[in-house]
Amino acid sequence: MNSGAGGILTNPGFRATDVRRTALTTATGSTIYLNKYPNGAPYIDKAPVIRYSEVLLSLAEARFRTVSPTDPQAVALLNAVLQRSNPTTPLVTYPVSATVTDAVNAVLLERRIEFLGEGIRNIDIMRLNATIPGKGTVSEVKPSDILYVWPIPASELATNKLMVRN
Repeated sequence: MNSGAGGILTNPGFRATDVRRTALTTATGSTIYLNKYPNGAPYIDKAPVIRYSEVLLSLAEARFRTVSPTDPQAVALLNAVLQRSNPTTPLVTYPVSATVTDAVNAVLLERRIEFLGEGIRNIDIMRLNATIPGKGTVSEVKPSDILYVWPIPASELATNKLMVRN
């Protein structure tokens, strides 16, 4: 698990009281492992799966971007996902943001926590044309870097003669 600087486990937004912290990870000594799929990969039938929390967070992000960073419905949607996993008293909530960037970043953080180990973060990074963060000895990759987009596979190039290597 990425528990280094910038990792989700060290992010203060991933609260110690969040049930997902203990339900999705296992610690062995000082090493933390993802425990989300203890019996192997789920959904091996390639059926598309979308979770209700993904719908709520996607709608919250869209409303923050198009309505305002103080949109009551978007704030309620974001907090609904957060509060489901933080059953403490008083209820944990995201504060109303002053800027669209802060509001969207709150949604992206919640998506990162909620979909830990599901590959959703990569989709978010690509759709937002954001920098791929470095991890360990691997450095970050900026959107302007040639490594940002993986090359077209040779099998695809061989099949479609009109396609050119990127």
